[in-house]
Amino acid sequence: MESGIVGIDIGATNIKGALGLTDQKREYIDIIAVTILPSIGLQDGTIIYRDKLLQAIKHAIERLKKHAQCNIEQVIISISSRHFYTLDVSSTVKVLEGRVTHKDVLAVVSACHQDAEKLQATQTGYHISHTLPQDFLLDHELSQDAPWSKPALELGIQALLLYGHRETLNQIWYLNPSLQAPILDVTCDLLAQAEGLINQENIPAYQSILDIGSETTKILITKQGKPIFFYCRQQGGIHITQEIQRQFKIADFDEAEHIKLTYGRVYIDADERNEERIPIHGDGPVRYVRQESLSRILERTITENLSALRVRLEEAGVANLLNHGILLTGGTANIPRITDLANDILQAKVRLGRPQQKGVNDLVYKPQFSTVYGLVVYGLLNKHDQWFSSWQRKLKEIPMPTRYQSKQKTLSMASLSALWNRNSE
Repeated sequence: MESGIVGIDIGATNIKGALGLTDQKREYIDIIAVTILPSIGLQDGTIIYRDKLLQAIKHAIERLKKHAQCNIEQVIISISSRHFYTLDVSSTVKVLEGRVTHKDVLAVVSACHQDAEKLQATQTGYHISHTLPQDFLLDHELSQDAPWSKPALELGIQALLLYGHRETLNQIWYLNPSLQAPILDVTCDLLAQAEGLINQENIPAYQSILDIGSETTKILITKQGKPIFFYCRQQGGIHITQEIQRQFKIADFDEAEHIKLTYGRVYIDADERNEERIPIHGDGPVRYVRQESLSRILERTITENLSALRVRLEEAGVANLLNHGILLTGGTANIPRITDLANDILQAKVRLGRPQQKGVNDLVYKPQFSTVYGLVVYGLLNKHDQWFSSWQRKLKEIPMPTRYQSKQKTLSMASLSALWNRNSE
């Protein structure tokens, strides 16, 4: 029986799961089962009842296994970007053997951590969870690809440190012994999305991923597929629903959510303004509101949210990078014509994020499944090693990426002396 990797995306309102397999050459990613369950044990994105969350995750895994009829090798979990922040760092170390080894790479990553500690940049309650290399430098010159086995005297790195909230991540890792398969990694939802949505065969110079979820709006900007900027603000789809409640005086949140999901749209045409009115059910008689009124609420709320995001990006000096294109994800991305509205507000080309790996079927083609699909890709491609995931292990325990292992070479003393002499001239 085949074995697959399960991705679990723990969201504020839903827990989504996907089970995926890959061929021996890892050219195709097949998502053979997906599931979605209400989130329990969470309040305002924070874990309140760990046992209830455990039962929900176990239930999701059991459903995936039953539907897919295959074994589960490992589980990889994502949580909201609200629990993370980033820091840019750079460090340099001496190459010990004249040619870069895996030990040198881990040493320069460790130096990044030490430099970050010297900067006293760690917020209370946070810890480095991943080290995301942006560029490697060999003797102060930019390396065009991975540095393993290349001759050099010094190895430098420019990296983005991802800090995770210690208590939240620990609570997820504490679930490990109770699950049916070991947890491979716990990561940030936007990192997972980047793995699934960016075309790895034709990587764009810059790409932005904008996720409008239930409680947050998050953006990740990548350069050549590598994360360079990350930002999260506390406003999302729930705030739209609450505004519908307030404007239409609806007592029941679920009724307002139903109206948003069923009738919500933006940029309606003139002929749509005369459509049949939208019914509102409550304790009293049925009331009706116009489609145009609902659309105006959505347009105003989304505009306020994305305008504030745009201001923050301008302050950070990265707003111009949006011109290279934005992939829109999250449940709110399902609102008809929201890409047109986002395009006008952010002044950039916005389109829905779609899976880019070969072999993916329609199971995860909706924007709200972009994270859980990316998790499966993340796990199958062993990205947790390439991104130096260090929450539950020491750096020295991180193996070298498989595709580089065969490139390691052992130099004789004569060739090593010749190398040093050549570099000294």
